[in-house]
Amino acid sequence: ELQAAINTAAAAGAGANGWTDLLIKLANNRTQRDKNNESVSVLDLGVTTGFSADQTANFNNAIANTDRELFVPDGDYRIDGTVMLTKGKLRFSKKARLIKKAQYTTNTDPVLMLGGWHTECDGGEFVTENDHPNGVVICGQLNKTYQGNALCWRLINPLIRGKTGNADNIGLHIFSSQPFVGDNAANYFGTVFNPIIFDCSYGIVFSEIVNAHTVFAPQFWGCGKAAITFYGAYGNTVVGGFLHQSANGVIGVNLRDMRFQTAHHSTLNYVYGFNLEPYGDSSMALYIDTNCTLNNINL
Repeated sequence: ELQAAINTAAAAGAGANGWTDLLIKLANNRTQRDKNNESVSVLDLGVTTGFSADQTANFNNAIANTDRELFVPDGDYRIDGTVMLTKGKLRFSKKARLIKKAQYTTNTDPVLMLGGWHTECDGGEFVTENDHPNGVVICGQLNKTYQGNALCWRLINPLIRGKTGNADNIGLHIFSSQPFVGDNAANYFGTVFNPIIFDCSYGIVFSEIVNAHTVFAPQFWGCGKAAITFYGAYGNTVVGGFLHQSANGVIGVNLRDMRFQTAHHSTLNYVYGFNLEPYGDSSMALYIDTNCTLNNINL
């Protein structure tokens, strides 16, 4: 009889729907369900921390199967391939790190690709122990054959760590496959806030056709070749930033001609207030190829 009374009282308290997240309310009448719907942890969607298993597919499944903001808690996440953020938002805790370790994979693709429409990545540390000729992080399209526009994306406060020793390694690559697959692979109007980039031959590379992107306050350590490079890119803006300790022969801002005939030379790019401390007699603040015209560079 006592248990029956308890059950009756519990049912009365819970209401017709039983004990649900609708019963917990704040003073403003927002429920626990309202709060839960704001974001979801990747740990609740199959992702695990540590190095026992590759989490690339689990991250990509989580991104594909939710329309909510995804939260990445503190911890190391083993990534043997590329996390493809093509919709929604990833928000990283302060000590969350996606890392590609050489003992598990020889993959040289980026750790993260940010593309799609109005996507956002906030925070996070992105690390690889392998070569990364296409970037540790790539914004736009993954490679020359990738199709799908990348428009109005945002990359906020990323910490990017590369592998020293290879002259072609890129930290952050803003890339478009449009010269190779056509107009359904545009990469325009992206924004990068305060990227911190360590140990990459090329810090940031704007590749052919990428247009109308803005980078605020980039910080570079250990660049071997150049901090900021434009290859046939146009109409992009870099505001502020600093090139810290780097190799002898490094270039601060590197304006280069196009590499593909379907593109054009670097033009109409704007760099304002970028500062640098290049190391050694062979370093230079600015390099401009012959065909790169109408750029506004203030160092």
